[in-house]
Amino acid sequence: MLNPYFTLGRKTFVGASLLAIWYVFNHMLAAIFASKLAPTANGLFALKQLLIDFTLAAMAIGVISMGNAAETGLASQISNERGVKVTVSVKNLYKEAETWHFEVTLETHTQDLKEDMAKSSTLIADGKQYLPLGWEGAPPGSHHRKGLLRFKSITPQPSSVELQIHLNGESAPRSFKWIMKGARNGN
Repeated sequence: MLNPYFTLGRKTFVGASLLAIWYVFNHMLAAIFASKLAPTANGLFALKQLLIDFTLAAMAIGVISMGNAAETGLASQISNERGVKVTVSVKNLYKEAETWHFEVTLETHTQDLKEDMAKSSTLIADGKQYLPLGWEGAPPGSHHRKGLLRFKSITPQPSSVELQIHLNGESAPRSFKWIMKGARNGN
C-alpha cells in the first residue's frame, strides 16, 4: 500500500490529499467554465458534479488537518476537573531533538495557579521517571497560565510517554498519555 505521507525536514505533508485538492478544484473550474452552470441538462450535471467535488475537497482538507496530529500521532489532551482545566500539547518529540517540549495551558476561575510547573511535573517513559529541565512560561499566581515544559530527549525512543502534573490541593496527579508511533522500528 502506498504511504500518503512524505516528510520534508520536520514537517509532514499529506501528499495524496494535496493532489486530491488540486484535482478537485481543477475539475470544478473546468465544470464551471464548460457549462457556465446553465439551466440545462448539462448545467444540472455540472452542478451535481460541483457538489460532489466540494464534498471531496472537504474530505481532503479534513485529512490534511488530521495530518498535523498524524505527524507524531500525539494529539492534544485535556483534563477538566475540580475547577481547573489543563490542556497539554506535544510540541517536539522528534528522535533527533535534544529536548522534548510539551505546551501546557492551565485555566481556572476559582483559585490562583501557584504550582512550580518544573517541580510538579514528571515524564514517565516506559515506566522510568524523568524530571523536567525547566518551565518557560507564565509564573505562578494567576488564573490563566501557559508555557513549555522541557525535558531531555529520551533515547532510544520509548514506546509510550506519560506526562504527570500534580496540582496543589489534588491527591492524584493529572495524567496525559501518548503511544509513540513507530518508536521501536525506527519510523
